[in-house]
Amino acid sequence: DKSLVPAAPTWKLIEALLRAGFTKGFIALQIGRKTPALQINRDWITVKNEAAVARLHRRLMTADEALVDAKTARRLINALRSEWIAVSRIVAELDEPLLVEDGEIRLPPSIPAGLEAKIVALHQRLMN
Repeated sequence: DKSLVPAAPTWKLIEALLRAGFTKGFIALQIGRKTPALQINRDWITVKNEAAVARLHRRLMTADEALVDAKTARRLINALRSEWIAVSRIVAELDEPLLVEDGEIRLPPSIPAGLEAKIVALHQRLMN
């Protein structure tokens, strides 16, 4: 676990996670750090840290947790609302914790890909 290996391949995975919208603090906590400080050398890394980052990358980038731009989801929700589909029905059908403010659904700039897929499927089902 404490043997050192070149860090460049691991940093490529970290940079991909950062581009996907995950923060260094989130990455640090997910690989087992006690504080949200990603302190990984850019030259050498332990085998244990290399494996932890690789597992995290595999889990987040191949799962529904990868973040995507919420523009498409926001547009589809607005289309559903323009057809007078109630916010309560949309929230119930998606079965996701969504922010409802002033009677409307508010999405952050980025959302998990899995949520976007649910919104696309709901839109297709209700609009056809």
